Amino acid sequence: MGNLRKAFALMASAASVVLASCGVGKPKIPEIGEGLTQSAIEGQEAFDARIRDRFAVGSSVDLMTSELLEQGFEESTFEKEKFRTLDYRNDRFPVHTLWSVRWRESEGKITEIWGVFGHTGP
Repeated sequence: MGNLRKAFALMASAASVVLASCGVGKPKIPEIGEGLTQSAIEGQEAFDARIRDRFAVGSSVDLMTSELLEQGFEESTFEKEKFRTLDYRNDRFPVHTLWSVRWRESEGKITEIWGVFGHTGP
């Protein structure tokens, strides 16, 4: 009976690794991206406006990054020398989707911010 329990525990552990690698447990859409149209142009405009409204110029970078990291965004090195970026990717088949928050800062405050939303294909 002990070997059966060990085998079952091993299978459960392996299954959790597989599920984690498939993105199970992470929402399909970040909270700040919920309810957007999936149209690339309209979704882009709406997400950008939502980001600018939620994290206005002059807001704390630490508070913004804390909130977005809690939602599942991850720091990106994309164009790091020009601006900072936090990305949320849904790489589930058949459509890959990106929600990206990009900003410039000075002394811990947002000086410029914009949102990028789009489908990146399979």
